[in-house]
Formats: sequence, structure tokens, C-alpha cells
Amino acid sequence: MRLFLVLIPLLSFSPTLFSNTAATEPVPSANESESVEATSAAAAQKTVITSDRLDVINTEKGNQFIFSGSVVIHGEDFIAECDRMEVRTDSSGKNDFGAISVIEATGNVVIQQGDRIASAGRALIHPTSDEVILEDNPKVKDGRGAVSGYRMILHGADRKISVEPGPDGEQPRVELPSLESIRDISNDE
Repeated sequence: MRLFLVLIPLLSFSPTLFSNTAATEPVPSANESESVEATSAAAAQKTVITSDRLDVINTEKGNQFIFSGSVVIHGEDFIAECDRMEVRTDSSGKNDFGAISVIEATGNVVIQQGDRIASAGRALIHPTSDEVILEDNPKVKDGRGAVSGYRMILHGADRKISVEPGPDGEQPRVELPSLESIRDISNDE
């Protein structure tokens, strides 16, 4: 059985179980079509996470949501996959799930947004600081080239990437198209 979780922005969780067998959804009648369109628009702004298993740990300080096995995250403008993901929240003292403090994805992490693909063994996502830290063979590539290194920090607010050298002398690496390709592109314009 796979777990299906809808993550509405700012942590409104609603887990639902479903089986791997083919499920059929009722076809809306003409009178229901407006309601379906409104529901589809609301769903487009949600983040949907599927995994083989979900464990939720509630504490006084916050909550932990641990997704394991074939984790897939569909966001509004991205898709991500990993083997395991832990979402930690800080409790506000109310009867809610709290605000996300950190998301840790491990094992074969791949994040795709448009034509840009980031991959690593581990990713730490800090929503409050708009920062993603990629470790364990991180690489970011798009149609213009690729950047890799020991550790990468993606700063969302200013679209900056910091690539750190490794303790054993690993150096940041940038792969660009050949100069001939660049020359050909500039001649076509």
C-alpha cells in the first residue's frame, strides 16, 4: 500500500491511504463541473507527497513527518524524488502541526524545476531562509552547463550558488558548452 499525503502550503496535512490497484473516480456531471474546476485550481497550489510509508512523531517542540521508500514530491513548479524525507516542524503551542523548520531528503535526491536538475545524496531545505544545501556528490545542470563540488548552497532569494571545496582537495567544477558551440550560437543571432 502506498501513502498519499497532500501538503497544503504552511502545513495543513491530510493523509489518505490508497491501494496500488486501479482506482476509479466518478465522472462529474455537468452541474458538478464548476465545483471540479474550483477543486482542481486549489489542488494546483498544493504540494503532493507519495511514499511507501509515513511515520508521524508528535512532540512538545514540534512534529516529525518521516517518509520512506520511493518518495516523490510534486510541487507547483517542481518535482523531486528521494529514498527518505523527514519534515520537521516547530510547534506554535496550538493544536496545529506548526511551521516547517527544515526538510531533509536523503538517498538518490533529484530535484527538477524547469530544465534545471539538481542531484545529490542529501539535501537540506530551510524554508525560512530560502536556502537549499546539497551534499554527497551534488550537481546542478541545465541546458547551459553543469556545476558540481563537495557541497553546494543554493540561495533562493538572490539566485546565488556557493560551491565549497572538499576536505580531501575536491574542487568546484563547472562544465560549459564548447567554445565552438558558443561561437555558432552567437553567429546564428
